[in-house]
Amino acid sequence: MGIIETYKALADESRLRLVHCLSQGMFNVQELTSVLGLGQSTVSHHLKILHQAGIATSRREGTHIYYTLSHQDSEKAPAAIINNFLDISTSNLNGLEPAFSSDREKLSQILNKRREEAHSFFEKVAAEWKSLREKQERRSYLQELINEIKPDETLLELGCGSGALLEKILPRTGETIGVDYSQAMLNECAENLREHRDSVDLRLGYLEHLPLADASADTAVAYMVMHHLPEPLRAFMDAFRVLRAGGRLIIVDLMEHHDETMRERYADIWLGFN
Repeated sequence: MGIIETYKALADESRLRLVHCLSQGMFNVQELTSVLGLGQSTVSHHLKILHQAGIATSRREGTHIYYTLSHQDSEKAPAAIINNFLDISTSNLNGLEPAFSSDREKLSQILNKRREEAHSFFEKVAAEWKSLREKQERRSYLQELINEIKPDETLLELGCGSGALLEKILPRTGETIGVDYSQAMLNECAENLREHRDSVDLRLGYLEHLPLADASADTAVAYMVMHHLPEPLRAFMDAFRVLRAGGRLIIVDLMEHHDETMRERYADIWLGFN
């Protein structure tokens, strides 16, 4: 993608709005249609232009195709153009800021809807989640994960759920912290860990905004949780924020698949990752 192609792709107000939207996360055509207030065919046309120019990238999730901005070499001119646009998008350039502000509000509502649907599911199934997860998993990778955890380091589990991992590693000498956004799941976790309750610090909070200080953990683990998050990338970024220098982020999750029933059965937002 060259400079001329980049400017041509951006030479439209709707596409500028789309670029701004895609900088906020990954969204499907229906979601973007509702945000921009345009017809689906029009939005798809603009997304095709951005995709062909290398500005946007896509991935299929069952019957939906999700779009976000491409990860580009920031030292090359096209990426610099996109980054410059995003830097100035909060200023009222040519009167576009009101539209950008409205778009951000609608995108926030979409993300909150995703989050609340997953949260509601886990609040309801907390008591039976342990057995549900055992049915879901064809193979448990808990032992491999446990082998990677050092006994004396500060450990953070992202999305500790009902405590499937924690009950296998406690007690340990290092500080142990579990974070989950469902109070019902934390209550179930506390019950399952009642013999070692004093050995773990359970905290309520979103994984995209962890209730921890900067550089406060040595290792963060995410066991079968990222596909439930509305914004996995933001969760990664916040995990890195709380890790100390030389810290580790260990992730175990589903490979990319196309089983749409997982959304209804287990509140999966994403159908695995490649």
